[in-house]
Amino acid sequence: MKTCKVIVLLVLLVSCWNCAEPELGIEEEILFDAELNLLPENVTVVDLLRDNSPEEFKQATGKILGNTLGRRLLLRVKSIPNRPLIYFWPIMDKDGNLVMGVDGELRYYGMGRIDYNEKILRDANRDELLFHEFFHFFQNGNLLPNRNLNNEVEAYVAQYLYATSKLGGGAPKIINSLFTSMIRKLVSDIDRSTGNFLHGVDIDAFYKNYQAALDYLSMMPAYSDEGWYWNKIDKNVRPFPNLIRLLL
Repeated sequence: MKTCKVIVLLVLLVSCWNCAEPELGIEEEILFDAELNLLPENVTVVDLLRDNSPEEFKQATGKILGNTLGRRLLLRVKSIPNRPLIYFWPIMDKDGNLVMGVDGELRYYGMGRIDYNEKILRDANRDELLFHEFFHFFQNGNLLPNRNLNNEVEAYVAQYLYATSKLGGGAPKIINSLFTSMIRKLVSDIDRSTGNFLHGVDIDAFYKNYQAALDYLSMMPAYSDEGWYWNKIDKNVRPFPNLIRLLL
């Protein structure tokens, strides 16, 4: 009799969970379980970066490793099959000098390559920007990153979560104050421990804010040249699947 009661209780709990959140597909669950089983036990800066990497990026990577969310991300990056060591490529002007730039520039180009300008080396929050590029590595693996704005919004949401989880972390700045507020709205609807929607979230309002973030990015110079696109929003599909993978 007690056994029957336990079984009934478990069935009810599962049913309630299914009502609160869309189900993961069986294939997704198997994939996530397999990924967790492949995770290494430890990761260091040496495991991730080439020896000749700028000291500023080595220090930033070490800072990321000292954060719970950052370490979780880098463990997953390390577990990518046939992963190349990350190397940093300076953006040079026509005279062969490192470009200064009005803003810091850091961009992942695939196969372990991240380009940077001089200003990024002096940015006090370069670990947050580097986290963003590591997240792209996590999204794409060894494939060349596509110019998908959905992936960019997801990476900015992950960056915001990392920035606000740092010891003494204040209010992060993502591109500018307006776009930061857009990302903050999206984050406010997300469970920081799972990446899923919080219970009772206004789904229509969330996707309205999500579309606004996509629209805004598409007007930014860095994201408005040829080749950038976004996937049409499907409310039956979770918007941040890689974030969910990361937080498992």
